[in-house]
Order: sequence, then structure tokens, then C-alpha cells
Amino acid sequence: MMGRIFAANMLDALVNGFIYVGLPLLLYERGVDIAAIGAVLALAPLVKNIARIFSAAIADQAGYKKFYVLSSASLGLGLLSYNFAWSVPIYGAGKVFDGLKDAFMWAVNRASVIREAGEKNAKAHLTKMAS
Repeated sequence: MMGRIFAANMLDALVNGFIYVGLPLLLYERGVDIAAIGAVLALAPLVKNIARIFSAAIADQAGYKKFYVLSSASLGLGLLSYNFAWSVPIYGAGKVFDGLKDAFMWAVNRASVIREAGEKNAKAHLTKMAS
């Protein structure tokens, strides 16, 4: 299971690398105003910070595997939105899904590692994930 957790984190980091750097450049090339791109770019952290409060509380009750599925679904919906992101509202919808994906991942990441590795071994595994 630890391998799956690390793979999910690596995929998340790869996708975030494209989203945070490549997508705004692509939209700028498509003629979207730079101020609109910046304003919508702020949606993801806002959604993440609000949603993670609720998702962490629910994840403790529902279990972490369901939240990895929710994170993957949000990732898919966000990427689908970005594929059609020729306008600011569609780009905004993608950023909302991106914020939800990050909130769902944040809610279960550390808890799942601690649960799978045990409290004694969790520090080593969490250090690997952070690097």
C-alpha cells in the first residue's frame, strides 16, 4: 500500500507542475487576459483551505481510500476542464476542482502513511514523501 501512496503523490506532483506553470502560459498564448488568469489562479488555494477543514473531519470517519478516489475524480474533472479552458469561467472551474483535489489529498496523506507504516516508521516515510 505504501507504494500506491507514493505513486499517488508523485502523480499529483507531476500534474501540479504542469498546472501551476504550463497552464497559465497556455492560456496567455490563447489570448486570455493576464489579470484574469491571475485572479482565477487564486481560486485553488482558497477552495483548498476551505474544503480541507471539512474533508479532514469527514475522512477520519469515512476512511482514507475513499478520499484518494475523490482526489482522483477531482483531478480528472479538473484536467477535463483545463482541456476546454478557452475562457476564464472554464479555467475557474478547473481551479475549483484542482483545489478540491489538493484538499482531499491533504486530508488523508499523512494519516494514511501513519496507518500503513505504523507510528514508529512513519517519520521515514513522510520524509520520503516530502522530498
